[in-house]
Amino acid sequence: MVAVKFSSRRLLILAVIIVVTILVLYYGNWRRHAGHLICPETSVGIFEEHPSKNLKKLPGKYFLVVLILSRPSDTERRNAIRQSWMNSNYHLLQSQAVLVRFSIGLKEASKAVLRELNEEQSINNDLLFLDEFEESYSNLTLKVLESFIAIHKHYSFSYILKCDDDSFVVLDIIVKELYRRNSSKSYYWGKMIEGAKVFKVGKFAETKWNLGKKYISYAIGGGYILSGNLIDIVVRNSDDVMLYRNEDVAVSVWISPYNVERQNDTRVCENKRHMFNLCKKNAVIIHPVHSPEDMTSFQTLYGNNPS
Repeated sequence: MVAVKFSSRRLLILAVIIVVTILVLYYGNWRRHAGHLICPETSVGIFEEHPSKNLKKLPGKYFLVVLILSRPSDTERRNAIRQSWMNSNYHLLQSQAVLVRFSIGLKEASKAVLRELNEEQSINNDLLFLDEFEESYSNLTLKVLESFIAIHKHYSFSYILKCDDDSFVVLDIIVKELYRRNSSKSYYWGKMIEGAKVFKVGKFAETKWNLGKKYISYAIGGGYILSGNLIDIVVRNSDDVMLYRNEDVAVSVWISPYNVERQNDTRVCENKRHMFNLCKKNAVIIHPVHSPEDMTSFQTLYGNNPS
């Protein structure tokens, strides 16, 4: 009688374990299919874990990562890029030669915006969420730094192209020219600004600048390229770098102590009145693009129409 009682108890425990295991597996799969959306009171916790952890580091190495700074509300701009120069270079994205990520801060975003972003991510899978970053113009330098850190954490790459969500990029030409580059030296490419005076007043005023009356040479933020080893340097020193008001200047300062090949390229074309007419013929990056319609027009103009 004792033996029977003991056996029944073991069977009961085993049955409980099986039921609990099934429930855990089912619930976990349901949450994955639901995109981890848990409708929190704030942006922190829109995912069960930090959303960047869901961006798995694929084996191998991307040739170029395109990092596009964007804000939560700028869905229309992101879609304009997806439907224009991203679509026309779909073969590069499919081959995993190029990876595109839109960097977006989530902190202080409303529940409605978080739901929309979660849905956008489920469709496109190209958003890089900075869960603890609050979107603000005054925080742009920090956003660039945090974006570098997040990309560096999850991906291996040879080059990174940083641009904005109002930038038009002739991506295939940039990739071809980078492939032809025959040098292992650290690389910094863009339209360089030389000898600009340091802002002392206004919203661009530098309160931490102590490197002279003029900024060092820097590439304008509409689009510039850094070799992967420079991103590694920046990330390793991220706790000690200065967060200057001008984020483009800050990047140049961060890499200034190192032996870097700096290439000035006027084909990074500023879309400003007469300046645009001087560079639009051979442009490889155009910034700013003022509307989604203009993004489509540039796609037609530069002969990379989506097939």
